[in-house]
Amino acid sequence: MNTSNISTKPAPIWGILSLALSPLGLLIVIYFASGAGTGAVHSRGVITFAQYLLLSLLGSGLASGVMGLVRREQPKWLSVSGLILTFCIISAIGLFSYSLDD
Repeated sequence: MNTSNISTKPAPIWGILSLALSPLGLLIVIYFASGAGTGAVHSRGVITFAQYLLLSLLGSGLASGVMGLVRREQPKWLSVSGLILTFCIISAIGLFSYSLDD
């Protein structure tokens, strides 16, 4: 049996990362921010760190989605969905922070 003719597709790692990183950052911030309601009060430094972590994970999600599209990974919907999800999370954060200004 000649195994050199078997074509194996590489895993769409950039598309998977674009779908996973942005929600992970949002969940981290929600976890630390909601701790005050349960009596577990986090210091301002911890919450600030979580916010910077969210920004870095959102940026990484955007970069991963773009890399998946540039490298033409298949299935393409993973990278596109990751980009759409990241933009939706950024929009939701923007709308939420805008509503706090009132």
